[in-house]
Amino acid sequence: MSVFYPSLPEGTTFALDVILQRLAEDPEFLQQSPYSPDEIAVLEKFTGIGSTMEDEAEEIDFEGLDKWDLLEKESRSLFKALTDAGKILDHKDNSEKMAYFRTATSLLEKIVAIQERTANLKAIHHFHTTVLTIMEDELSAAQRTNIIDRLKEAITPETPL
Repeated sequence: MSVFYPSLPEGTTFALDVILQRLAEDPEFLQQSPYSPDEIAVLEKFTGIGSTMEDEAEEIDFEGLDKWDLLEKESRSLFKALTDAGKILDHKDNSEKMAYFRTATSLLEKIVAIQERTANLKAIHHFHTTVLTIMEDELSAAQRTNIIDRLKEAITPETPL
């Protein structure tokens, strides 16, 4: 099977390099450009920009998710978008690679913190729900009221004058 390689008009590689540099600086560059929608679609496909976040957003099924699951899925989506962006870097430009790694390190640290916080909040929410269910099932109304009042005092103690 033979492979066809179309010739590139003179200046094409320079123009593509400029577009990639501008996209690295401003992800909305193509949306503000004079290019036709077809040209923009091809450039987005070529660069990998645009499709990643949209494809990932379509993969997330928001139905039936609580807010903790949603946060967890969103943080995974951000991580995937970040790693996908790293794959399209020009490996010859060291300054671009270093800027990416500085930004990626900072963002990954924040994503991990979000994931840890989400897991903790989800566990706390589950614990609260379990305690309330047990209280409803096992205690009388007067006992529940008494316990809830005592818990409110523990959570928000009176401030001395």
